[in-house]
Amino acid sequence: MNKSRSVIEKLNGTISRLTELNDKLSSELYNFLNMMSYPGMRQDIIAVAEALMGGKPIPSVGGGGGSSSDLRWDGRNPGEEEEYYRFRCMLAAAKFVRPKYVRAKGKSR
Repeated sequence: MNKSRSVIEKLNGTISRLTELNDKLSSELYNFLNMMSYPGMRQDIIAVAEALMGGKPIPSVGGGGGSSSDLRWDGRNPGEEEEYYRFRCMLAAAKFVRPKYVRAKGKSR
């Protein structure tokens, strides 16, 4: 009886973690699609994502200052599929570009 209760508790914990992860990913994807609807932001995201995919310095999209950033990027993971890698590059680029377009109090331009 205790063994089955333990298994059920583990499964419930796993379901909770997966639900939270799904909600987070859904939110990130929604924000990403919203950002891609703005032409200027879309161009910046694509420029940064292409730099990440090609292993080049990331172009400055924030105005002023050097030609690269301190954006942490771990590159391609061993055995990672091409589509997933490109998707990860686009999400990382969106996180990098977003501050340029967001004003104080969360209002976008």
